[in-house]
Amino acid sequence: MNTTLKDFLNILFRHLKYLTFFTIVMVLAFGVFYFGAKRKYESKAKLLIRMGQEQTANMQFASFKNNIYITRRNQELKNELEILTSEIVAANTARVLLGEGVNNPELLNDIKIYIIDNLEVEPLYESDTLEVSFKFPDPDIAQKMLKLILDQYVSHHIKVFNVSKEFEFIETKLETLKDSYEGILKEFSSFMRNNKIYDDNQQISLLMEKRNQFHANVVELTAENNYHKRELKRLMKIHSAIQPMEIYNTVEIRNRQYENLKRRLSEARLEERSMHLRYQPKSRFIKDIEEEIALLEELIQIEPERIIDSKNERKNELYDSLQERIVNTQSQIEGEESKINTLVTALNEVDKELETYTINVKQYRILKKNLKFAEKTYEKYFEGYLENQVTQLLQAQNITNISIIEPPSIQQKPVWPNKKLMFAVGAGVLVMGNLFLLVLFNLSDTTISRPDQVHKKFGLDVFGVIPYPKGARDTDKGNFSKETDPDVMKEYQKMFVNISRESSDKVCLVTNSDNKNGNSRSIGFNLASFMSTYQNKKTVLLDLSDGIEDLQDKGQFSGTTYPDFENRTLDDVLMLRPHGTIDSEKQIVRENFEILDRLKKEFDYVFINIPAISDSPELVFLSQYTNSAVFVIEAEKTNIFAIRYNLDMLKHYGFKKISILLNKRRFYIPSWLYRQI
Repeated sequence: MNTTLKDFLNILFRHLKYLTFFTIVMVLAFGVFYFGAKRKYESKAKLLIRMGQEQTANMQFASFKNNIYITRRNQELKNELEILTSEIVAANTARVLLGEGVNNPELLNDIKIYIIDNLEVEPLYESDTLEVSFKFPDPDIAQKMLKLILDQYVSHHIKVFNVSKEFEFIETKLETLKDSYEGILKEFSSFMRNNKIYDDNQQISLLMEKRNQFHANVVELTAENNYHKRELKRLMKIHSAIQPMEIYNTVEIRNRQYENLKRRLSEARLEERSMHLRYQPKSRFIKDIEEEIALLEELIQIEPERIIDSKNERKNELYDSLQERIVNTQSQIEGEESKINTLVTALNEVDKELETYTINVKQYRILKKNLKFAEKTYEKYFEGYLENQVTQLLQAQNITNISIIEPPSIQQKPVWPNKKLMFAVGAGVLVMGNLFLLVLFNLSDTTISRPDQVHKKFGLDVFGVIPYPKGARDTDKGNFSKETDPDVMKEYQKMFVNISRESSDKVCLVTNSDNKNGNSRSIGFNLASFMSTYQNKKTVLLDLSDGIEDLQDKGQFSGTTYPDFENRTLDDVLMLRPHGTIDSEKQIVRENFEILDRLKKEFDYVFINIPAISDSPELVFLSQYTNSAVFVIEAEKTNIFAIRYNLDMLKHYGFKKISILLNKRRFYIPSWLYRQI
């Protein structure tokens, strides 16, 4: 199948809306992926691989053979690449990341796979270097990860070329001593925590000091308590010898009382005189002072003027004082005894603590001694380990052939998603996807869209090509007039030329595959109308098709009438239709075939429109009275298999001159581009 540029452009513009939709969807998809993708940053380093000391002797013989040297050098670069990307290096890096205390095989395997997937190594044979890169969502972590991978790679590389039994023994012994030291330290710490021991010398001094303090307090309080008991005994002895009541002389007291009453009476009388000068005789103040004077005179009359002898009893003040001191002393003695009991209890607890501590301190000192011994042993082996490791590092300078000439870098610009790569992939997907859609649409198209396809597939001439109507006016659903598109008029002119080439072509059959595709009635009427309007030909259209009439503005025919048909005229074209509903089973043509002879004599051209082609005997009679048949197909709608079936049926019923009219052909290529090609 030879496809020209014009064919390709026609297919392209025909399916442009689908291609545009596909392009928009793909652009949106790539945009969402680009902006939604997780950013990855890349850290890069460069290693220089030199011929190691282990291969120097092997390379001496090849110094004069450059090709052998290059081969061995390339092989060594490949070996280093395999070591760097090996699972051992990735697993060691994963163990360092997880730490020694974590034992999770699944997590270790996931980290190892992630390291291998994101580690890239590219050998540069011209410069004997390896370019190493590692990708991670964080640039700082990417740099640290790459540095850790290179450290593990160098360590593994040294172990591969220099296996020291002594170093391995020291390392193993150091691990054993470390575990032993940690076990003793844990036991020692647990013993100190459970027995509350933190310093054997200072702690026992504090306990002894605490015990002595308690003992001194007990002795002091006991001495004070004994003194207070003796004091209480003495006070109780004195208290028992003293009477609670005492007899005393009251003469002086009563005489003093009589003198006080007389003095007060004198003062009251003086005050009375003073009030008589200031107040009225019936004043309240005068009455009060008079009542007071009367009371004092009554009391003076009761008391004798002078008492010589009088005695009375009263409480002994010494007795009450001793009683109070006795009570206070008893309370003090009880408080001192309570304090003594408390101190004695605390002293007993300290004694028990001292006894327990004396027992535990022996075990404590044993554990402390073992801990110091384990610590010294570990330090001794650790010093040997460091010394051996330094020796190993010094030897590695001569053994290893690795030099880090560019340490891991930090890049703040993400390497994924790659804008250029995304653009290239997106453009490629768009181009390939659109091409695939074009090929798919072209292969799946089972219709006729261009005139050249008619000749290629059926070997028939194209009677005419009616372009798809422009604007709202549709030549398939209306009358042919002078307002018709000029391109359409050109096509009808060509069809008229094709019919008029032979004078015998006066009766033409116009049909289509079905009533929905082609619209042969409008084609036949428009062709007849064109010939009548522009070529001054008398034309008639015998319409034998079913369906709703789609031609308007019909009028009664003024010429010769045909009683068996409905006579209508439009644009000087006579239209004949059978009366009533057309029945496909009724033999219309056979019963009225003689009308064709009359029409041929009276009109220049006769066009017959029949329903969709079907396997019917009427086609035999039509083939006898028609000179040619025009099969109308609708572009991009009528199926190729239906066209071939209908053409075979027309040939089968005797139609010899068959041509195809392509209706509603669409021109997708823009006119300015179409003219260029």
